[in-house]
Amino acid sequence: MKKMILMLVMMFALTSCQSQENKVITFDKLPSKAQSFIKSNFSNMNILQIVKDNELFDKEYVVYFTEGSKIEFNKKGDWEDIEIKTGVPKSILNASINNFITKNHQNTKVVDINKDKRDYEVKLDNSIEIVFNLNGDFLRYDD
Repeated sequence: MKKMILMLVMMFALTSCQSQENKVITFDKLPSKAQSFIKSNFSNMNILQIVKDNELFDKEYVVYFTEGSKIEFNKKGDWEDIEIKTGVPKSILNASINNFITKNHQNTKVVDINKDKRDYEVKLDNSIEIVFNLNGDFLRYDD
């Protein structure tokens, strides 16, 4: 009997994992906050595909652009990672981060910015990576 219950639990777990797959969605299925963010900051870019990534306990949305760039959003529609080959718009960046980059890394562009609960990780087009706290204060250069 115990083996039978264990087998049923394992089958249920495998079945539920299989339903946790990536799914291509339309723009209107993105959280409204993500839709507004894209319309406000990236209306000049063409969307190639939007993927809803159903992870085990969370979901994430990834918007791919025809130019080879992408933006990742959490389930609430807050951006978590922006990778724009032509440069992330300065209007998105914290003013302190903009000032630091302008002062210390002239003639560079931010091509990737990652935001989590602790900090911002910024990558410049010359491959330098810089870490800032959530207030935009410089913390360190990263390898």
